[in-house]
Amino acid sequence: MHLLRDRWPLAIPVLLAAIWIGGRADGTPQKLANMGYARLWEGDGAAIPLFREALAGDPAFPYRWSDLGAAFAEAGLLKQAEYCFGRAVELGPGSPQILLRASNFHFMRGDTDEGLRLGSSVLRVVPEFDDMVFANYWRLGGALDHVWALGIGNQGRAATAFFRYLVGHGDESALSSSWAWLERRGFARDSEARIWAQWLLEHHRPGPAAVVWKAYSASEPGSYRDTNWLDNPSFERVWKPGAFEWSVLPFPGIRTTRDNRVSHTGQSSVRLDFVAADFDSMANQDFHHLSQPVVLVPGRYELSAWVRTSGLTTDEGVGARLVDQSVNTVLGATRKVRGTTDWTRISVLFTVPGLGGQFSVEIVRMKSLSFVNRPNGTAWVDDLQLMPLR
Repeated sequence: MHLLRDRWPLAIPVLLAAIWIGGRADGTPQKLANMGYARLWEGDGAAIPLFREALAGDPAFPYRWSDLGAAFAEAGLLKQAEYCFGRAVELGPGSPQILLRASNFHFMRGDTDEGLRLGSSVLRVVPEFDDMVFANYWRLGGALDHVWALGIGNQGRAATAFFRYLVGHGDESALSSSWAWLERRGFARDSEARIWAQWLLEHHRPGPAAVVWKAYSASEPGSYRDTNWLDNPSFERVWKPGAFEWSVLPFPGIRTTRDNRVSHTGQSSVRLDFVAADFDSMANQDFHHLSQPVVLVPGRYELSAWVRTSGLTTDEGVGARLVDQSVNTVLGATRKVRGTTDWTRISVLFTVPGLGGQFSVEIVRMKSLSFVNRPNGTAWVDDLQLMPLR
């Protein structure tokens, strides 16, 4: 078996080492090491004497020891390789490249605990090698709880980075246990909760996603999913990507912004500027591009909002509705507000049937069927509430 080609964890740092030390003043040890790299990559046993000779000329340089260790490992001489990597770590205890090469060697030979300990040391020094370390952890680290305990430990930065890595590679079981580990250690934060909740939503686990959101990301956790099943209902918080955050998609002829000067209560509202021109052929299509996912249990609900308008033209105005995402069906829609009005409360009652599930609250302006159908004007929406009727 050709270790450098078949065992990528060892091969990549060998190449990195060659690049890194290429800037060292050229001399006989370096020339010998370069020759050794070429032989090592080809699987030529002559690499060992070349690296030995390079080491003799530069015995205090940790890369000389790790180069020789790599050659011994390639030749299957694991005891000699272990000694060389040990000396390299002694001489370069703060070098992430040396620590990574040593960690890779121990993973290759099946010494998982030492591989994890050395990987943890790499994570403590720099974040640049996170993906390499995490790939070893995921592929070769064994039981995930053991990886977290020995390979991450009390390192908060590494913990959140490893969780993000697992979101792209792991399954629900791995992610659930990892999230529980973050919570136990106090490393769970809003940024990771948003990612985890989004993953759960995308994998059809809306209930657990909502629990995570309420605990770590809700703007008003005391009322969210109690008196109001919408988060950030008054747009007081600037929305950013996240599972149960407001989502705004581009739409021709309508500009959606958060307005800090006009509000029904608080400091902010959402503002819709209808600026359709004659050439905006799509401007009269159904607008439902400001929305928020919600998770509802069966029962009766009321959806309400406060709307203000200024010169909003056409026979279609602005309102709100609830859509069942599983079958793309509207369960309830408020009346629409148009023209010029002061703050007006609009509401609708509806029933969530069956087992409940994932739905979406949308701010809408539906397609007009009149001759003059491209809207102009402004609308503000504030203080939405989605409340179960007990």
